[in-house]
Amino acid sequence: MITEPVTRNGRSALPESLPASEERALRELAIKQVERVRNFKLHLVAFLLGTVLLTTVWVLTEYFEERTWPDRFADSPDLAGTWSPWLFWAVGIWALVVVVQAFRTYAHRPPSEAEIQREIDRLRARA
Repeated sequence: MITEPVTRNGRSALPESLPASEERALRELAIKQVERVRNFKLHLVAFLLGTVLLTTVWVLTEYFEERTWPDRFADSPDLAGTWSPWLFWAVGIWALVVVVQAFRTYAHRPPSEAEIQREIDRLRARA
């Protein structure tokens, strides 16, 4: 059942002058935005927990492999006292994905009527 958003005083949160079709369109945009925000927050929590888990696994495997705390980073497993830097690549790429998702979530906005009209005019001029 679709209900109209209501404010604390019991009035409609949307202006009464909007046609029903525009109200539905605004409601659909709002629902999509709420879903994007929820998905982003879930992904952010997964990133944080995943980073903690990966770091724990990384530290333990490096420690037990060397039997001491390594003192430098290197990909060469034959050098004593080295940490393999695979964690930085995994966390860095995952962080980049989270940043892109944050940008798409919080910087996303529907195009304005002026932008739509400008694009229509540009396309007509090309045709």
